[in-house]
Amino acid sequence: SVLKDQPSTKIHISALHRNHFIFGANTDVGKTVVSGGLAKASLDMSDSLNVHYIKPLQCGGSDEAFIEKYAKLSSNYHDNFHQQTLFDWELPASPHTASRVENAPTSDQEVLDAIHSSL
Repeated sequence: SVLKDQPSTKIHISALHRNHFIFGANTDVGKTVVSGGLAKASLDMSDSLNVHYIKPLQCGGSDEAFIEKYAKLSSNYHDNFHQQTLFDWELPASPHTASRVENAPTSDQEVLDAIHSSL
């Protein structure tokens, strides 16, 4: 059977690039800490490597300053580090709740399209 509202766009990730996808089902489980460590480790691998940190959904603040702090610890940190948050809400709640409370809902397809265009 087909799931209702199943996204129609598949994202293809190049096998030529190293990719890390960090998932965690709750807050305070270490996703941001692991991401900061991976950003720094990736920068440490090469001074010519471009490193991109993409956070698709953010609720209740921003992780960008934390990630930047750890990326800057690399001796290879310069304009080759890029980060972006695709969708963010102020309410520290789940994205589906925060988006509804703030009257700024985002569909699964919009999220997938934004991720796809960022890769």
